[in-house]
Amino acid sequence: MLKSNFEFEVLIHGSSTKEYYHNGSYYIEGKKGSTFSIRMKNNSNKKALFVPTVDGLSVISGKEGSFKSQGYIVSAYDSITIDGWRTSDSKVSQFFFSSPEKSYAVKIDKGGNLGVIGCVVYREKEKEPIQIVEKIFKEYIPYIPWTPSINDSWNVFTSSTPSPSATSCSYHTSSTTDNSVRGNNVNQLQGLGTGFGEDKYSPITKVEFEREDSPKEVFSLFYNTKENLEKIGVEFKKPVYVAPSAFPNEEGYCKRPE
Repeated sequence: MLKSNFEFEVLIHGSSTKEYYHNGSYYIEGKKGSTFSIRMKNNSNKKALFVPTVDGLSVISGKEGSFKSQGYIVSAYDSITIDGWRTSDSKVSQFFFSSPEKSYAVKIDKGGNLGVIGCVVYREKEKEPIQIVEKIFKEYIPYIPWTPSINDSWNVFTSSTPSPSATSCSYHTSSTTDNSVRGNNVNQLQGLGTGFGEDKYSPITKVEFEREDSPKEVFSLFYNTKENLEKIGVEFKKPVYVAPSAFPNEEGYCKRPE
């Protein structure tokens, strides 16, 4: 899935997954037991913060996701692949498609948002240079000893007070999800969830990142079994369109047709 200069996709067993468009949303087919990863690509000329969630949960903290959840910094013209739920600075627990009742979200009693993999993207807030202005005293009372204090001789002005900075895992807050969708209140048409799999080595480094006030893009990709996707109207059997080739390997010069 591509939006402006950012890409977001799910890899199943390391391979790109076909996405199906239906009623304004994108869907992918999942199969129980299959491991998957999330690949996020930054095609812009500045680094960006990607905040991914699975089943409504932050993949870093395991808490209900929000636009202020922790995320991963991706450098300009670079990409990152996330293989699982982060359990430490060096390991993740692999994502895999499970039955709803065996999903991580249901096991921690937050199973009201099964079946969606999402991501919000932030650019870094521009940092304005600090302006140092010297205060010049043009008049003073003569013959009276006077020693200027630091605050009198110099004043430091900044355009604004910095907000709490974000690290590679940023800061997080709990979301305001309605209590009616929490716990085991799982959609009956949802045949899959995401489990908490085997440990995998995946080191990270924490760095500062002050995100802009508003996200640049928001991605949502829904997943389910093929059977349940068909029930909601996703079409898998469509006529295959064979696109023409702009360069079919023909060489030489143009020939006059007979």
